[in-house]
Amino acid sequence: MKLGICRSLFLVLSCTFMFSCGKEKVEGFYSVSIDDLQQWNSDSCSLYSGKIRTAIEEQIRKAPAALYTDAFLNRYYLEKGPFLWVTRNGIDARADSLLALCSDVKRWGMPSALFPTKDIRKDLKRVRTLDFSSSQDISATYGRLEYRLTQLYLRLLCGLRFGLLEPSKVFNRLDVADSEPQVTYIRLYDIPTERADQAYIHRALNNLKHISFVDTIRASESDNPAYLRLLALYLSSESASYNKDKILSNLERLRWRRKQPDKRYVWVNMASQELTAYDEESGRSLEMKICGGSLKHKTPLLHSKIDYMQIDPYWVIPFSIIKNEIATRHVGDLGYFERNKIKIIEKGSGEELNPAEVSAAMLLSGNYMLRQEKGEGNSLGRMIFRFTNNFSVFLHDTNNRSAFARSNRAISHGCIRLEKPLELASFLVDDDETMDKIRLSLDLQPITEKGKRWQQSESFKPMSYYRFSAPYPLFITYQTMYFDASGKLRSCGDPYGYDRVIIEKLKNR
Repeated sequence: MKLGICRSLFLVLSCTFMFSCGKEKVEGFYSVSIDDLQQWNSDSCSLYSGKIRTAIEEQIRKAPAALYTDAFLNRYYLEKGPFLWVTRNGIDARADSLLALCSDVKRWGMPSALFPTKDIRKDLKRVRTLDFSSSQDISATYGRLEYRLTQLYLRLLCGLRFGLLEPSKVFNRLDVADSEPQVTYIRLYDIPTERADQAYIHRALNNLKHISFVDTIRASESDNPAYLRLLALYLSSESASYNKDKILSNLERLRWRRKQPDKRYVWVNMASQELTAYDEESGRSLEMKICGGSLKHKTPLLHSKIDYMQIDPYWVIPFSIIKNEIATRHVGDLGYFERNKIKIIEKGSGEELNPAEVSAAMLLSGNYMLRQEKGEGNSLGRMIFRFTNNFSVFLHDTNNRSAFARSNRAISHGCIRLEKPLELASFLVDDDETMDKIRLSLDLQPITEKGKRWQQSESFKPMSYYRFSAPYPLFITYQTMYFDASGKLRSCGDPYGYDRVIIEKLKNR
């Protein structure tokens, strides 16, 4: 369909209209001759909706989706969504407002590389000065503007509302689990996170012409206090004392809309390799070091609730460890199984087998359980805190206490080893008499009078299990800059390299 812009009186009037483009003003006042009108009536100045569509599809082919919003953008135009910026009078004047916002995305701690405006401004000037020819096609110019303006709008709106990156897509496509018969990846991010969906995008685009999109964009910004404080630091002169990329990566994390810790919680930061437990009502808090998953066996990021604890647990060895370590290195090594108190048990019958008679093929069949006996020397130590998750990870004691003296404590197969397991139990239980039952079960001295009487009683039965009356919210996260319980800003290392991953994607490298 031919839009007929160049044949309308509007084009004559547009020659004398002053347009605002940020702070730049383009003045197009000049006298109009018959020759000018004949030139505008040529094919080079004739605008066709079909050609605009073709130009948009060319943009889609040339530029792969760099951000998740680009996928929504491409779908909208491939499904022939109505033009949002092209009107019968040219390009919607609100393009200037959008460009003004996108020219200063630093105010939100966003990289300008994801919001290019230079070429858009050139095309906009070409439209407003009617600078078209056979080599500068009008439909191609309008198509580029339509596509790129919507791209900027969605990136800015969704970036402020949900973050520029989708964490599940970023982190769950990092580490390869298997390459045969097809590539599969290890799931490293399992935190429920709000995300843009087709319904949200539809509303955002549908409302574009009916509401103040500038107000909508500004209202989309996070009100998370930590985000606002870190953003203020980024925009201040104090930021010179910090690594700017580290601030940017943590601002992006804080834009991800996830459930935040409330009045009571256990917070594990895999970046700082620390655990903090906090109860606002009582004012109690607890901090300790942890040992987390190694670079090869990263601890997954997740939210859950600590349901119960076990005392002197068995350790049922995960099949991944059987496959990658025991079956390849220790088959037939009777000494290894005896030293580590590991028994091989046939799952169907419960029969214990002699390790000297078990082959690698038998271990890899999945029909046998390897179980480390409870007590001293057990890799889980003497206490374990269990919570629902998709990875068979948990918080536990350890028989390797010296590991907490290390600066880099990313050494486990994924579980989280605790520096102070008994103190965590006391914090979560918050009852001295119950804690004395736990102490006695661990062969430790009681502190209450009732506990001392239990110690002398032959009828006392050691505890092996304790379920918390109110499960404790657990947050396993990764932040290299964060505010501690006292409100102080802290910075730490990046043992998994996640900051680098975020920055590379934010800067479109």
